[in-house]
Amino acid sequence: MKPIFFYLALSLILLQSCDYFTFKKKVTPQTVARVNDTYLYKDDLMTIFTKDISKQDSINLVNNFINNWIKQQLLLSKAQLNLENKKNEFEDLVKKYREDLFINSYKEAVVKQYLDTVITNDDIDQFYLNNNEIFKLNEELIKLKYIKIGKEDSNKNELLKLFKSTSNKDFEKLKEK
Repeated sequence: MKPIFFYLALSLILLQSCDYFTFKKKVTPQTVARVNDTYLYKDDLMTIFTKDISKQDSINLVNNFINNWIKQQLLLSKAQLNLENKKNEFEDLVKKYREDLFINSYKEAVVKQYLDTVITNDDIDQFYLNNNEIFKLNEELIKLKYIKIGKEDSNKNELLKLFKSTSNKDFEKLKEK
């Protein structure tokens, strides 16, 4: 008989330690504002705060947020009441918009996954070779280089040598003279 009581007591202790059999209080969120059957909770306000905000600024921010929320809820309820006959039309539009959002998001994800955004010089050259007809000009381009030498310049040969050179150093020397 004693072992039965021992096992029964042990079972009750083990069951009491399990969370499954304990009674928990339901935590109800703290209501800040209410419009008809719609509630604004304190947790909803936590997302609007930023770091380093003063007490007065946070009070103003919360008041503005609550007032805007109330106005929006009142307008929404009035619109739903007055536009009851367009409810099905709006539901169809919402459904279509939701589908479009999913499709566009999926397309973007696929493009990002398979799109190679690195373009090499070889890719550019290959594109030019394959599509050179779209790069045709309607007029000719001429690259012209000239120099004006005065009659009194004594180092004409040096200037001509610098002029005919293709190095940047020579071009800079020519500009200095």
